[in-house]
Amino acid sequence: MTELPLLTPESLLFAIAGDSDNDGDDIFGTKCLSEKMSAAIVLTAGLSHYLTTDGADPEAMLTALGWGMEELFVDIEQRSGCNGSSTSSFNDLTLVVIGISDDDLDPPSRFSLTRVSDTRWKCETLIELTGEILPYLTVVVESLDVGDLGQATFSGEELQCNVSGSSDSGDVKVITKSMVDEEDVDASYDIGLSFVVRAMLSRKTTMVAAANQPPSGESLLERATDHCDLYEETEDPAELDEAISDFREALTQIPNGDLSRLYGLAGLAASLRHRHRITNDPADLDEMINTLEEDIALRAAEVPEDHDTLLIALAHLREASRARYRNLGNILDIDRAIDAQYQMIDIGSEMSNSMASNSMAANIVNDSMANMWSNLGAMLSRRFDHLGNTEDINKSIEAHGVSLSMMSGENDILMNDALCTLAYSYLSRFNRTGVDEDLEQAVSLYREAFEKQPEDSNILCNLGGCLMRKFERHGDLTDINEAISFQQKALQYLNKDIARYSALNNLALSFLYRYNHSRDVESLQEARINFELALGKTPKDHPTRPFTLTGLSICYGSLYERTRDTVQIYRAGAVQLEAVETVPEGHASLPSLLNILGVRYRDLFKVTHQLDHIQLAIDCHRKAVEASSPETAAFIVILESFGNALRDRFLITRDIADIDEAIALTKRVINVLPKDHSFWARFCQDIGDFLIDRYAVSEDNTDLESGFAHYSLGTMSTTAPPYDRCRIAKFWAHWAIEYNDSTQAISAFDALVEVVPAMASVGQTVQRRHELLTNLSSYILRGASVAISTERVDKALEWLERGRGLVWSQISSLRTPLDDLRSVDATTLADRFETISRALDASGARMQDPMARFQATIDQKISLEEQASSHVKLAKERESLLKTIRTTIPGFEKFLQPLPSSSWMQNLPESGPVVVINVHSTRCDAIALIAGSEDPLHIPLPDFSLSDAVDLRQRLEKALKQFGITMRGSSVDLTSPEVRAMKPKPFGKNSPKESPLLIEDILRQLWSHLVKPIVEALALPKSEEAETRIWWCPTGPLTFLPLHAAGIYTSENPEALSDYAVSSYIPTVAVLTERVKSTRIIPEEKSGLLLVSQPHAPGYPFIPGTTAEIERIAQKINESQATVRTLRLEDENATVKAGTEGMESYSCVHLACHAAQDIEEPLKSGFYLHDGRLELSAIIKSHIKSADFAFLSACQTSTGDHKLSEEAVHLAAGMLAAGYRGVVATMWSIQDKYAPEVAEDFYADLLLRDSAGLGRNAIDGSNAAYSLHRAVRNLRARHGDSDALFLAWIPYVHFGL
Repeated sequence: MTELPLLTPESLLFAIAGDSDNDGDDIFGTKCLSEKMSAAIVLTAGLSHYLTTDGADPEAMLTALGWGMEELFVDIEQRSGCNGSSTSSFNDLTLVVIGISDDDLDPPSRFSLTRVSDTRWKCETLIELTGEILPYLTVVVESLDVGDLGQATFSGEELQCNVSGSSDSGDVKVITKSMVDEEDVDASYDIGLSFVVRAMLSRKTTMVAAANQPPSGESLLERATDHCDLYEETEDPAELDEAISDFREALTQIPNGDLSRLYGLAGLAASLRHRHRITNDPADLDEMINTLEEDIALRAAEVPEDHDTLLIALAHLREASRARYRNLGNILDIDRAIDAQYQMIDIGSEMSNSMASNSMAANIVNDSMANMWSNLGAMLSRRFDHLGNTEDINKSIEAHGVSLSMMSGENDILMNDALCTLAYSYLSRFNRTGVDEDLEQAVSLYREAFEKQPEDSNILCNLGGCLMRKFERHGDLTDINEAISFQQKALQYLNKDIARYSALNNLALSFLYRYNHSRDVESLQEARINFELALGKTPKDHPTRPFTLTGLSICYGSLYERTRDTVQIYRAGAVQLEAVETVPEGHASLPSLLNILGVRYRDLFKVTHQLDHIQLAIDCHRKAVEASSPETAAFIVILESFGNALRDRFLITRDIADIDEAIALTKRVINVLPKDHSFWARFCQDIGDFLIDRYAVSEDNTDLESGFAHYSLGTMSTTAPPYDRCRIAKFWAHWAIEYNDSTQAISAFDALVEVVPAMASVGQTVQRRHELLTNLSSYILRGASVAISTERVDKALEWLERGRGLVWSQISSLRTPLDDLRSVDATTLADRFETISRALDASGARMQDPMARFQATIDQKISLEEQASSHVKLAKERESLLKTIRTTIPGFEKFLQPLPSSSWMQNLPESGPVVVINVHSTRCDAIALIAGSEDPLHIPLPDFSLSDAVDLRQRLEKALKQFGITMRGSSVDLTSPEVRAMKPKPFGKNSPKESPLLIEDILRQLWSHLVKPIVEALALPKSEEAETRIWWCPTGPLTFLPLHAAGIYTSENPEALSDYAVSSYIPTVAVLTERVKSTRIIPEEKSGLLLVSQPHAPGYPFIPGTTAEIERIAQKINESQATVRTLRLEDENATVKAGTEGMESYSCVHLACHAAQDIEEPLKSGFYLHDGRLELSAIIKSHIKSADFAFLSACQTSTGDHKLSEEAVHLAAGMLAAGYRGVVATMWSIQDKYAPEVAEDFYADLLLRDSAGLGRNAIDGSNAAYSLHRAVRNLRARHGDSDALFLAWIPYVHFGL
């Protein structure tokens, strides 16, 4: 059983909100003070030292001029007539300067104003500006009592051209400007601003140590700052290395506790952070954390009032600790990050309280606080993922709630971050508790964020990951299809490789989940491709790499399950071993990675059968259990895997202790997993397998009974993948038969038949449904043989009907007339049901080319996924409408539900019996349904077996190939001159003279051992003009044998089935009973015959007989003096469009042309016309309401597929599904020489019969079987029963009513 990886935060969600790479630079919603601010402080200290020594310090100073604002005054006068407060009441004014740095994202600077008179205030602080020309400078005067009083803006050029020189010389140029209150043009005050701009030494001033003098700590700090500046300009990593070296040396010279250490600590931490981003060297991260811890401790002790800088340091410590946690998985790092965040919240709360009176500032601080709470929630959620402590996740959700309540709502990005982190916390709690409300809340929050930012790749990927979880929980294909679509769209908006590999990883995982549900190989290959792409873009040391490797390992393991290619096993093991070796001991995800490695060793053991390999698997699983916490969601998967490994060893060693431990482990899983979880069925199978294994040793009936009970529980799960339920039913049936428990066997096959429609549901394309049904037939036939053995013929018939011909039955169901529903005033419901059914019919006929899918662009892939998602949604809506109809409309409780076998006895044709033949390796039986009888007639066939049927089919195929004729189930070379019309190879020296004799022998054996016993049991009378009809419904290899031609033809007393009955074939009994039950009145304007002849299909051999065939039919109609509407389409007029339109306008159609059966994609089978192939899919989509009868005068039109023998995948059955009530088709290539004769005699008889029935203006297709019988008899009478003639008349068969 394929193991699914338990999603960790790294592998489930991409770029979780609150876990970004901003390294704490987003504390207040803007970029915080850059490292240049720290450098400026360092420089100021160095300059002060130089000045206090009068330049006596043996260091040279290299100066650079900057400029600053001094002698700054604010004058405020109250306007006359205004009622505002007196200026004398303004006791606390602040000057706010915006743009003081050349970085627009830096926060504004604040300076206190001191009153010097009733109307004047002064700024006593030098306001230092940068050396570059600033684009603008905005100055705001803020009152604690009133709020913002006014503002003024200065351009950079305006300031620079008014520089007054140094402080000691030059003319003084005073800049004055009025300040304006933009929010109140009628403000109560006139405010003026005046100041002087002075030239001065700027922070660019540097000091260089004099020769032969060791540099001081201060000069080292300055030199380190220079290297930092050069790094910013050049991005040369060597400058960072020099800066780090100087900072380290400076700190060795500055005593502990000295405030100047703060400058060195801040600079060293910043430089290490920059270098770590480049090199990802863990040593830099370790040193940065230690440096920041010292910085924070010293700063908190000595300058606690410096809130801004302390917040920055705490933010950097938080992000560094989180980064190291992601790398190493050490819980102490996430603890440190959480502690730092709590300190930040305490500091932020103090700052918020002090700014409460200023609305603008309060909004900024509230958004900042909201971000802090959101970060705290994200980290608590992460710690919960590691430890499983419910208190952490509850606090996380509370923290996110506080965050959302504090937000101003003006910042959509900040709001969406909060929504996403809260969603992730709900998802984490769901993973622990399994409470669906948490999962739904998570999906809802992600959707809300998506509505605000529909092109945000993070949100798209997170929403996709959440829907993936929902699918895992409930098994609804709609969720996983939508998840894939969102994740594909996320890739559209990503350019950076660092983002793409995470998105590719999640997309791959979604495809892998869908594969495990629906088993479509395209999803598995998409998963493999995307994992490989992600791996190629993931750095070797990136923390997500182990999860990508694990996903790829699972893909390789699944490919082995499908192909049995042992190379895939070794690939899977190698990449999983690399995944485990990538993470250190103690890492939170190590148990899950070890678990998958154990699964890989188990796979290897199944190939090598070496006990060393299963021992390695057990060791991995045991270590995973010991390292995992029972509180984590991964624990149950690890337990299950461990149990399976113990079981594998038990099957070799028979050590009862192993199977006992396996059972105990799996019972722990069953006891904690919700019964509506999609994995429930899988775990039920595990414990069922283990109990039955133990029964083989213990012979304790309790084990056997309990094992069967768990199988039963598994098959009843409504959330499990249908494939899982089907597999469990197969195991259940196998062991029930093995231990001779017929009651359990009947129940198991009931469960199997019940799940088959769900596995191949109408929510998938017809092509995909056929793929899923491949090789399923043997189980259905086995079930029927078991039912017959227990005298449950009714069950056998029920299973054969419900488990065979499923796709055609579904198509028929989608076309069910709704007149009865409309007659009970349910028109609206009926109209919607009809609309949905038609859309499903069209969507199901979609053709998919797997190779084209892999080569498609991302836009094309998104379109394909949207089509698939829409298809599934349509199926869900139709199912919901069915439930509404059955539960709300009286008399429709059984609407479109499978009918019990008893109902078929009520709608049987009066003209003859229906015979279902079940052939299996255990027995062969016929079940005859006869109108007027209450019960089916069971006819044992002890002299015929499955091996006989296979042998006869193989002999027939060999004979036809030797004779140059294609057997159905094989492809036809349409470029051969021997087509449509296959002309038997002439007899000669090397001719296959034995072929006709071989065919005669096949027909003899069919008659003697199979058909004659049935004829005798039915007591059919022999007659020269047989009128009794018999409808054959064969199974298995019998579907490829000509039962209608069974007989002895070269004896003194020849006899054949044709002497007793007129034969027809049906895919299922329901196909016939539905036609008997629903009589059809064809409108006069639709009644008629469409004649299509295409002898010159471009690219294919000329077949002249088709022209003669159509001409003879037309002539026969004219001779009969019938007034039947006809339309002839020949040569260039026989186009695909004209043919389709003609079939919609005429109730009957005769197609004389090339045809081909596409075994791989049955709906692409069709008829070759002038401009292309008229495909079966197009005919089905046409909804031909008046379809009555079709004559397919072409080769292989009733060809089937050996792998889908029970699905009747051929053109004849397809035409029945398209609505035709009867079809004449061919089992293999027909001969152009005789085809016109057969067609002429057929219509002559049909028109003669119609004249006595419907009149001379219509064709009655219900007589087609009789007319074909007469036409074939005439051909034999005309040409004799020569050896070659067998090949001319045997292929003609009739299907339907």
